[in-house]
Amino acid sequence: MAAYESHPVDLSIVICTHNRVGLLPDALTHLLAQSAPLLTTEIIVVDNNSTDGTADVVRKMASDSSAIRYVFEARQGISYARNTGCELARGAIVAFTDDDVRVAADWAARIHAAFTAHPDIDCVGGKVLPVWPTEPPSWLTRSHWAPLAILDYGDVSLWLDRNDARCLVGANMAFRRDALRRLGGFSPAVQRVKDGIGSIEDHEFLIRLWESGGRALYLPELVTKSPVDLGRLQKAYHRRWHQGHGHFHAVMRSKTLERSATGRLLDVPAHLYRQCLVNAAAWLKQMMRGRLDEAFRYETQMRFFWGFFRTRSREYIHRGRHQRTSARSVVVNALHKADDYVAGSPRLPRRVMFEAANPMLFNVFRPVYERLSADPRISITLVPHGSEFTAAEIFAGASGRDRLATPRRAAWMKPDLYINTDLWSMTWLRRRTRRVHLFHGVAGKYGLDAPRELAAEVKIFDRILFPNRDRLDRYVAAGLVDAGGDVAALTGYPKADCLVNGSLGREAIAAGLGLDNSRPTVIYAPTWSERSSLNAVGEQVITVLADSGLNVIVKLHACSYTARGSGGVDWRERLRSYATRPNVFVVDDADASPYLVAADLLVTDHSTVGFEFMVLDRPVVVLHQQDLIDHARINPEKVALLQSAARVVHDISQLDEAVRDELRWPARLSTMRRKLAQDLFPGCGTATDRVMDVLYELLELRAEQPAHAISGQAELAAHAS
Repeated sequence: MAAYESHPVDLSIVICTHNRVGLLPDALTHLLAQSAPLLTTEIIVVDNNSTDGTADVVRKMASDSSAIRYVFEARQGISYARNTGCELARGAIVAFTDDDVRVAADWAARIHAAFTAHPDIDCVGGKVLPVWPTEPPSWLTRSHWAPLAILDYGDVSLWLDRNDARCLVGANMAFRRDALRRLGGFSPAVQRVKDGIGSIEDHEFLIRLWESGGRALYLPELVTKSPVDLGRLQKAYHRRWHQGHGHFHAVMRSKTLERSATGRLLDVPAHLYRQCLVNAAAWLKQMMRGRLDEAFRYETQMRFFWGFFRTRSREYIHRGRHQRTSARSVVVNALHKADDYVAGSPRLPRRVMFEAANPMLFNVFRPVYERLSADPRISITLVPHGSEFTAAEIFAGASGRDRLATPRRAAWMKPDLYINTDLWSMTWLRRRTRRVHLFHGVAGKYGLDAPRELAAEVKIFDRILFPNRDRLDRYVAAGLVDAGGDVAALTGYPKADCLVNGSLGREAIAAGLGLDNSRPTVIYAPTWSERSSLNAVGEQVITVLADSGLNVIVKLHACSYTARGSGGVDWRERLRSYATRPNVFVVDDADASPYLVAADLLVTDHSTVGFEFMVLDRPVVVLHQQDLIDHARINPEKVALLQSAARVVHDISQLDEAVRDELRWPARLSTMRRKLAQDLFPGCGTATDRVMDVLYELLELRAEQPAHAISGQAELAAHAS
């Protein structure tokens, strides 16, 4: 089986793992041994917070096979892990199996053949047969197989849909990628977390598939084998599993189970009480007859009821308490109104608060800051977030007239406007104010293209200022913003304005650095991450560029100097070794923009800087770093987009030739670069103006300049229509 890093594949296989390093290699070996020579596949191993050396083992196997891709998912839970695998999948078909399962040699070929032969199906599943560690006990009949995650519906193919809604098992099932994405993937609410048992993420997703009109095919010849842990042969395990299963069904609220003709008690359907009484009577009867195995079957059903009842009754009682605290909500709202009244109508100067966790976040805001700072009607409070950087480091370049406030103090302040550039770095303001979010990048990392998990954070903002139509469309599709509402505004990306508005003089910047004008200038500006090209091959990159006789500007992200981004290297100290090279210029500045303007070519891995450089229509060389792409959960579409307008280097030995070629023919990808720049940075050069229009509206101030014809709201209205 072959896989190609830059192209789609026929089949993506996702295998999620958590601390099973002793079992995982055997599972991967069976996947690599598939007898499908004409089928292009990839195996995406999603490491769900393992601490047992899983990463090292997978990377070692990946070095021997290009089919294996490693990705780390920090959010704990099988649904999160599977959804991450699906996001990264390049195949139109996504197959799932487990880290302890052995698949048959024809498994991948049968999956692909089934979808090809039946274009109307969304899902394929098959047998999961047990590999017993010892002879199973007599009571462990097929009726008790569900807790073991094994399945066998016989030797005849079955069509499964809303009329026959039997469940398939995650150890042996595959979906069309479009169906997974259309339905929003697996639900974290009913997922297995670490060693939790009784979860129903497979069943819940299939129910949504049936309800949407989807169909699945059970293929008896599609076979996997799953070793049964010795502990699962004990009745104690089955008791815990059924109780957990009841809990997850209570959370899921399936229509079938929730139907009740005779009402509910503590939000538990009456028919479940009735069934529990029937099971209790049957259990007692079998116990009195000494039929312990038969009695256990009824006991497991009572365990299910107990798990369901316990969860649902607790929720009911909690809701009752919440309703009783509605008076508290009324009081809180009244206090907010009183606070608004005491504060009075907005006065001059208007108070604007900006919060940032690192220097780059401030530089994203800086064009707007400079305009606000120059307006005597506005006062600014700067709030440093976190402990990685000091306030002086974060807000270097600020006017010095601004007020500083700690997050603890800022929480009780009442600005007229709060502005933020990072959804992960916010202080919760206890007093009511208007909030604005300005995006800090366009590269599609860490799920930022549509972060459903941050829906609560997104919802608190009164305005979200989108850099481009692509990001806006993704938030609308994810249900994070309303296309017809007032929250979303398409403004562009102010940070890139200086690249085209003439405020940066190339000759002056080159002279300030001391560049030799007789040589071309290359800038190396990697992203920050422990898996970035800097930590993988950074010193080799700098050496290759320096040895080529070019002017070399080295511009690291500010976070590359922190413990999180440095990969354990003191990069300031390490880069001092290049001080003796007359053609190497290491710049320790949070803003890359002046150095981009001074450069003829950019070398990067995957970064917003890579996209920004396209605005200048100059060549870009991308160092392909699969570890970075997987670890940072970069949107595969953004990876493909950047690389479509750049020269891609997969090995450091290719770098010198790639740089020389691109400098020799700088117009080679010009059309692609200009198209990309227009799409990702619409109205570049005037984005700051459009952001200011929005801010002045929220501050209830008249803009010092006329409103601009290409307003974010006008663009949004066009989008909504």
